[in-house]
Amino acid sequence: MQGSAAPVTQPQQEAAAEAAASSSGRQQLPEVCGAVRVTWRLNQAVTGSISVDSAAALQLLQQLQGDIQQQRQQLQEMMIEVCQALQQLLASQKLQDWVEAASAALPLRWCCNHPGCSNLGTAGSKARGSELRRVGGRQCSKCKCACYCSKVCLGAHWEQHQKVCKSIRKQQEQAKAQQRGCNVLHTYDGFAQPPA
Repeated sequence: MQGSAAPVTQPQQEAAAEAAASSSGRQQLPEVCGAVRVTWRLNQAVTGSISVDSAAALQLLQQLQGDIQQQRQQLQEMMIEVCQALQQLLASQKLQDWVEAASAALPLRWCCNHPGCSNLGTAGSKARGSELRRVGGRQCSKCKCACYCSKVCLGAHWEQHQKVCKSIRKQQEQAKAQQRGCNVLHTYDGFAQPPA
């Protein structure tokens, strides 16, 4: 170690680590990397690989503190932008329309298919978890795929379910026709004969 270098003590290293910590006690990735960088430089100074006097060490710590504050401010700004974008997404009519279309397109057999059903429960209601129980209410009389807890929910959701219902019925009819077509003719000795 050169004569102008001051030895770095354990309290100084701890002070460097404290300077790297955020005010809430948590460390962010850039802060941790900066603290490691400063600690490495300080350790190199102690072992004599780098000549650092106390003024230079103080300057490094101040630079680190400035970098940490800048990174924290940028992180807060990004978090605010993400939260605002998420709020806009959740409040958007497009998302609500998509959820309704998806619920109409994918009828469920074990819970009410009406997305606005009040029986599905919320975090504080007694009905919480009712969406996991089999609906004992009504079933779409046409496709027999979508279940509803009440006539009110069935009526409220019919507009969204109607197109899907028609498509499901068409597929069901095609499957039945195909099944009947397979059962109608069996070949015996090269001649087509109806099943017995």
